[in-house]
Amino acid sequence: MILVRTAIGTAAVLLLTGLWAGWASAADECHLTRAAEFTFAPSSTARVGIPVGIDGHEEMFLVDTGGFVSMIAAATAQKLDLHQKAVNPNVVALMADGTRLDHYVSVGTLAIGPAQLHHRNLLVWPGSKEDSSTGGTLAPDVLGVFDLDFDFAAHHLNFFLQKHCPGRVVYWASHYGTVPFTSSKVEGWIRVKVQLDGKDVGAILDTGASDTVLGAGQAESLFGIVADSLEKTMADGSAITPPDLGVHRFNTLSFGDVTVGNPSIVITRDAAQEAYERHNRGNKLLSDPLNGPAAVGMPLIIGMNVLSKLHLYIAYGEKMLYVTAAGAGQASPPPAAASD
Repeated sequence: MILVRTAIGTAAVLLLTGLWAGWASAADECHLTRAAEFTFAPSSTARVGIPVGIDGHEEMFLVDTGGFVSMIAAATAQKLDLHQKAVNPNVVALMADGTRLDHYVSVGTLAIGPAQLHHRNLLVWPGSKEDSSTGGTLAPDVLGVFDLDFDFAAHHLNFFLQKHCPGRVVYWASHYGTVPFTSSKVEGWIRVKVQLDGKDVGAILDTGASDTVLGAGQAESLFGIVADSLEKTMADGSAITPPDLGVHRFNTLSFGDVTVGNPSIVITRDAAQEAYERHNRGNKLLSDPLNGPAAVGMPLIIGMNVLSKLHLYIAYGEKMLYVTAAGAGQASPPPAAASD
């Protein structure tokens, strides 16, 4: 997840080549229309990687609903000989750990299955220490063009067109939960209200995060959790490292009628917030008519240790989540529409 204080200022044009006419016709019949499908490999972090075309070269990209703009790893940009350009210095783009991103590249075509986005800018980030094979990330600036259907039990991801009747998307089960969300045109994050140990908490769904994370301020103010009470090792036995303070196991995390039991949540300092404040110390106020409001403290970030327990359909067009437990139901997704 990254925090960006000013938009990059470039737009991409979505072209579905010759397939759009066939897809639109099928979607008009009020059926789900699949634009692309991927089977992803299980991983220790449970995060989802899919092949993406960058100017005709296939690279593995992480599906990151908690990103702000899509990114490319510095090593991938170098391998593809993409010219790196400096980001406007008035733009403050920060990773969740406070790392500033100050370069971007322009690509001619970014392809997800048959869908193509042309003249797309991607922020350059240092790359993943956990997985050096990750060539980039797809954030809501790309993902939000579609609906996303994560079948984590089957390790399957569908991209559906958004032209369908509202509420008619759950093909795999007869009983399911619905959770409305908000999503601004600037950031694209999926903001929901969930219940954590019975208390309403604002949250962001982040498929790019392996862990679920709560800021130390909220942990103490809402639940009375302090650093000294936290477990100092992660679920995999690894040691806690800054900015994380420790791990707390809650009782329940509920998405409407669907509940995940005993979620382990990392309690952390908000490094991105702190980095933003350091950047703005001096003669600029954190909130002024030019810069806009100051960065706010982090909400609950729901990562893959929780999301992978679900079957999750993100209807970006409706701004609605459709949720069941992972593995619920048996039905297969509808076939892709035939192209003309």
